[in-house]
Amino acid sequence: MPFVYHGTDAEHVDEILENGLQPREATGRSNWSQNNMESLPGHVYLSRLYALYFGLGAVDSWDEPIAVYEIDLDRIPLDSLYPDEDFIEQGIRNPDIDIENPDIINEEDNIIERTESVRDNIDQYKDY
Repeated sequence: MPFVYHGTDAEHVDEILENGLQPREATGRSNWSQNNMESLPGHVYLSRLYALYFGLGAVDSWDEPIAVYEIDLDRIPLDSLYPDEDFIEQGIRNPDIDIENPDIINEEDNIIERTESVRDNIDQYKDY
């Protein structure tokens, strides 16, 4: 069984156990509000490796408890999954990763502009 993980603030455990993991557009919360770029509003971010890191990003200090949820991918329709926009942006720049670069991405743009282009066109990368 393949598993992925979601890390977040432990403050929301009861709500998540009752309602399941919900995207930012449903909760109004983001782990990355301090960054220049919010997460995609209708997506829940899952990770194979970095759930603890993302959980720490959801709290104000490392003293606060976090929660990590294990998600069984066999119980999720695969057509509901999307790749992370940062992975796609980095893959487009890396010749060792075979991600097609459609005309929507200008390789001369800066990282934020390229990531925004990927985010705006995430459906084109669904197979990744």
